[in-house]
Amino acid sequence: MFSEKGPKLKLFAGILAGIVLIVGVYMTFFQTRGFIKTTASITDLRMDSTGENTVYYPTVEYTVNGKTYTRELDTGSMSYHIGQTISVLYDPGNPSVAHDGGGFGLYLMIAGAVILAVIVFSAIKKRER
Repeated sequence: MFSEKGPKLKLFAGILAGIVLIVGVYMTFFQTRGFIKTTASITDLRMDSTGENTVYYPTVEYTVNGKTYTRELDTGSMSYHIGQTISVLYDPGNPSVAHDGGGFGLYLMIAGAVILAVIVFSAIKKRER
């Protein structure tokens, strides 16, 4: 089907990397477009241990127009602690939807860009030979 260094594999990897890059850009810059920044307090932490690393996913509490909302964020960190105050972005049309403004989209952008850079670099090197 694909040879290890063949052009079909590079084309497939390039398309996949482009999709990953686009999804990362969307998640980072457009998913929270129009959201409003507010301050939230971490009220609970869910621990996720994989191998050597322990990541904590915070449950935050924030108030919008006098109503208090509680939500677990989908981005974890090793440095969160209960009682910590962080910034979150909430949807003004549905304040129960909140994000911390960072997260997985940034990782996707970096991964997509690195894969595309490797493909372009290998194509340039091959033409030089």
